[in-house]
Amino acid sequence: MGLIFEQICKQYFFELAKNNKLPFFIGKIGRWWGNDPKNKYEAEIDILAYKCKKDAIFAECKWTNERIDLKILENLIQKSKIFRFEKNYFYLFSKSGFTKAVIDKASEDKNIKLFSFEEMAEND
Repeated sequence: MGLIFEQICKQYFFELAKNNKLPFFIGKIGRWWGNDPKNKYEAEIDILAYKCKKDAIFAECKWTNERIDLKILENLIQKSKIFRFEKNYFYLFSKSGFTKAVIDKASEDKNIKLFSFEEMAEND
């Protein structure tokens, strides 16, 4: 179900773009995987959307019964450092919601956006 949820998230992403609810117009979007040269491991990003080398959105999609915790967000932020975009945004998509720590972090940082499956289904 994880790969299907990623496709649902990507479609929701297109809806956000269509309704001008993204911080910039997207040039390219897709899944990314490759080597993290600093940490020496294979990294994967569920959705990477960007325009030139200026702005990028890094997204993680989790179809689990557990709420997304701060470790997932911190891992996504760490993976974004592989790239050299001027401004990064972080989007988390979750079947089961988010821990209080993640919600608090998102309320402090306007570049972090949280989307629950329930919210996505309501806006469909």
